[in-house]
Amino acid sequence: MLHIDFLSVAIATIVFFVTGAIGMHLSFWKPIDVKNFKRKAFWIRYGAVLAIGFIFSYYLAFFEQYVGVTSFWDGVFLGFLVWLGFIFSSKLLFYVQSTLPGKKFLVDMIYWLVLSMLIGGILAG
Repeated sequence: MLHIDFLSVAIATIVFFVTGAIGMHLSFWKPIDVKNFKRKAFWIRYGAVLAIGFIFSYYLAFFEQYVGVTSFWDGVFLGFLVWLGFIFSSKLLFYVQSTLPGKKFLVDMIYWLVLSMLIGGILAG
């Protein structure tokens, strides 16, 4: 039976949520508008980021426990492998079939790489 540290998962989820919230505003280059706080779509979007952050963090914590990761740098490396095997490969397939500019794809991939490695390190530490 694997033991998942839910405190680490919660911290990683918060890191995911904060970076995702900042990333959403930076990707659209819009300042935060106070009027948007009252709109239902605003809260649904951030609720989805929080849920995805929890799922991603829990999955990575489970994977780290299964593999037997014990150090911060092993977690960073596993985060890189998860990024390479799951995130990069699936998003590359999407990019090849879309008209998304290369710069946006590159920024998105760097964001996901750093985030995956950071969360992998947090969960392993």
